Parts: sequence; structure tokens; C-alpha cells
Amino acid sequence: GGHWFGHTSPQKIWHYHAPYVGHPQYPTEDELVGYAFDGFPIYGVVEDTSVLDGCNGRVVNGQYQYHVHMISQVNATINGKVVKKYCNGMSPAVNWNYILGCYHGDISRAKVTDSRHTTIPDR
Repeated sequence: GGHWFGHTSPQKIWHYHAPYVGHPQYPTEDELVGYAFDGFPIYGVVEDTSVLDGCNGRVVNGQYQYHVHMISQVNATINGKVVKKYCNGMSPAVNWNYILGCYHGDISRAKVTDSRHTTIPDR
């Protein structure tokens, strides 16, 4: 509820339906909000999305990072007709375009495990 706007899929995979990613308002471009499956960090909104690549990322100080989009940056309308939707529905991983447009890094060796059998390390 609230500003989370997310839920689990039938496969028990958490995903968001809004770019607030757990914040009561849009996170700033310098605010770390999480990490993508490929290990790159995800930061808040940039005002000028033309600086982002097709995966919603860019290089800052020599390091690649993703950025979330505002609703107005994803859902575009022309003459009242939606021309760009927040979920393209074509990706087998259902990448919500508020957060990622694709993966920049290699995920071929990434391992997904059942959280019921995963131990979270102590800090």
C-alpha cells in the first residue's frame, strides 16, 4: 500500500508499478534506491531523460548506473492517445520501464534462488 505500489507476481517475484520505489515522493538523481539484477546501482529521477540510454542508465564518474523515471517521463500521450506505456509487455522478465528498460550488464551467470532457502549474511 501507500507509496510502495508493488506486489509479488504469482511466481513470488516482487515488482513495482510506480517509480516511487518505496519513497513517499520521487527519489532524487543522487539517491540510491537499490541494485539491479546485473549488480548496477539504481538511483532516483533525472529531469532530462535524454542523458539516459535504452536501459534507463548512464555513466557517472566512470561508473554505470540506472535511474528511475517519473510517470510523466514514461507514459506519453499525443492528442490524448497513449504512445508510450510504462510496461512494454514484450520482455520475458517483465521489466517495468519506470525502473529498467533492459539490463546493461551480463546476467547470464546470475543465480536466482528461493528466498525460503537463502541465508541473509550478517553485516
